[in-house]
Amino acid sequence: MNETVGFIGLGVMGRPMAKHILAKGYKLVGCNRSRGPVDEIVKAGGIAAATPAEVARQATVVITMVPDTPDVEQVLQGPNGVLSALQRGSVVIDMSSISPVATRRLAADVAAHGATMLDAPVSGGEVGAINATLSIMIGGDGEALKRVRPILECMGNPERIVHIGSEPGSGQVCKVCNQMAIGGALIGVSEAFAIAQKAGVDLGKVRDHSVDQRLREFPDAVGRGTKLPELVHLFRSFSALEVTPEMKLHGGLPGCATFSHGAISGGGRRALRPRLPRLSPLRSRD
Repeated sequence: MNETVGFIGLGVMGRPMAKHILAKGYKLVGCNRSRGPVDEIVKAGGIAAATPAEVARQATVVITMVPDTPDVEQVLQGPNGVLSALQRGSVVIDMSSISPVATRRLAADVAAHGATMLDAPVSGGEVGAINATLSIMIGGDGEALKRVRPILECMGNPERIVHIGSEPGSGQVCKVCNQMAIGGALIGVSEAFAIAQKAGVDLGKVRDHSVDQRLREFPDAVGRGTKLPELVHLFRSFSALEVTPEMKLHGGLPGCATFSHGAISGGGRRALRPRLPRLSPLRSRD
């Protein structure tokens, strides 16, 4: 294994993903804003780096897994960023979920430094990261993908590592579409249970006999409050999102206003609570 992998962003998703790469025998350099996750990676056999630039000096493949577009821009282009020390011929893989338009700009900047960037957002959540079963949607150069596919297979289901297109940002567009489909389903489920609750019917039976199997855990999760931050982020990410320079989503997705205007405009978790019935746990009355 000739590649040295740099991993920037060792949060809930990134930490288990990095550990899987280490477990497959790759040399890995880890970097994170807080020190704790880096120490954990070092204990697992990795190398600590204080800055993204330090990662780039040592790695031939640099992976970023951070929350949002400004974070990726800062990690790559900021002071002591990846681009300040990137080796020619390296591959940068951004596995964050960010703007496709920003991705194209970043890919051009990476190319100007003699390297290649792939966008590779994931689906599957924390469980998928822990179990190395993530779905990975990839945009960018096919030859670069062939080179790094063994690394991606450390983290994801090989059958669900898909090259969406050679145009940078293609993977991010696919992720937007994926999130729109999931968000639309969750809107429908939340509204359905709100109606059932107001009508006074047995919510457990409605869940068991009306809601698709894959969505049955959603009401319980909402009742526990565990999914609300994710839902807020999901819909806020659609506000003024540029899919292409000609296609912008100005918070106008069908159902967003019904779900919670407050989530889009900054109301956060409290804005969601009036719309979502607390249903933990759902059991039939008999």
